[in-house]
Amino acid sequence: MTCIAGLLCVAGPAEAKKKVKTEGLDIECTGKKGKKITGTLFSISPTARTITVQEGTAKRTLRVASNCEISTPEKTDAELIDLKLGKKVRVRYFVNKFKTEVACSIAPAK
Repeated sequence: MTCIAGLLCVAGPAEAKKKVKTEGLDIECTGKKGKKITGTLFSISPTARTITVQEGTAKRTLRVASNCEISTPEKTDAELIDLKLGKKVRVRYFVNKFKTEVACSIAPAK
C-alpha cells in the first residue's frame, strides 16, 4: 500500500481483493416455487436452516428460506423445530443463483 503524507493511501495490485459473492443463512422466497419433492423427512438442522428429504433411496438437502411456509398436522403456522423426523412431507422449492435448492413451503404429504 502506498501512502502520501499519511493522508491518501492507495492499494497496489498485490493488495487488491476480489469480491466474492456469498450466500448467507437469511435466504427468502420471492414467489418462485417451481419445483416440488415428496418424501420422508430424514434430518433437520435448525441452526443451518436445512432439511434433508429422502425420496426412495435418494436424499436431497434443501436450505429453508427465512419466510418458508411450514405446516404440520397439528399446526398450520409451524416453525422448523415443529417438524418431526420420519414424517412424509411435500416441499415446494426453487433453485437460486448459487444453484442451491431453497424450500419455500413444507407441508404434510397427502
